[in-house]
Amino acid sequence: ITIKSMKSFKWIHVALLLLLAFAPRGEKVSLIYYNDFHGHVIDNDNHPGLARFVTGINSLKKDYPSLVIAGGDNYKVKHSLPLCLEFEKLVGVRFSAVGNHEFDYMHYWNFTSETGVQYLSANILKRKGENIPFHWKKSAIEVINGIRIGLIGLGSTDFKEKLRPEISLQLDILNVAEEAKKEVDKIRKKVDFVVLVCHVSSKQLGNEIVGERGELEGLSKIPGIDLLLTGHSHELVNGPINRIPVLQTEFGGRYLARIDLEIDKKSRRRMYPSLHSVFKFQEDENFAKKIGLYKQQLLKPIALALENIPFSEKMDWLHA
Repeated sequence: ITIKSMKSFKWIHVALLLLLAFAPRGEKVSLIYYNDFHGHVIDNDNHPGLARFVTGINSLKKDYPSLVIAGGDNYKVKHSLPLCLEFEKLVGVRFSAVGNHEFDYMHYWNFTSETGVQYLSANILKRKGENIPFHWKKSAIEVINGIRIGLIGLGSTDFKEKLRPEISLQLDILNVAEEAKKEVDKIRKKVDFVVLVCHVSSKQLGNEIVGERGELEGLSKIPGIDLLLTGHSHELVNGPINRIPVLQTEFGGRYLARIDLEIDKKSRRRMYPSLHSVFKFQEDENFAKKIGLYKQQLLKPIALALENIPFSEKMDWLHA
């Protein structure tokens, strides 16, 4: 091989890299989202249970490379935490908003190290010197199938009333729109889509989407955001506010949201949001066995100790 031919090969290599860098796009990814699961691991008339939830997430992940995101309040009772954490690892939950109930269980588990879930909240800050054993970031950037997704976490200012006083006194809970805008300004030019993952209320009244405290409305007016994933109010929501798509999946694992993000061959950005009832999915057999053992070894003795309540109602009470 001559020096001349080596130089020619080098320039061909550079040309190929430039061609790939500026080639027409055509990628698509799926965001799989749920909020306010509240540790409802057992199926009953009101909740499909964790075994169906596993099947639902895995089914929705099949079509495109996917990112699984939670909206906070992922847990409810201490004794169901191990199953919830195992579920998060199994389906690959990658990010979560910080919900008010995460602070109820922070002393029992390090959520991030146990599961790999990165918690996010831009407007909830630990006060200097306070020893809260729970860690989160303001925002994150994830690249999937060539699409750059910026995620910013937020929590409602009503956490000030909902958290126990000894917890809320250790936190600064700031205006959601003001803090979100600061993070959007930092990451907007680095990503293709900006997604706000909010433990902030939303509600759908016909074709109208509304929030509480003016928080959702304020977030929807921030320049540069593309999608609002909400929670906290336990509502089923799929519609726009100020032309920004808003989704929420009720609570307790009843629904899942899938949002397909696409950058087409002309570099146009598109989003396709949808909601899916989890009751329609079959139970994952392996996880159903784990839940069966959980009921026999842990819940049944507890429930039977409550002698004046029928067994079925005890199960509901334990997972209220």
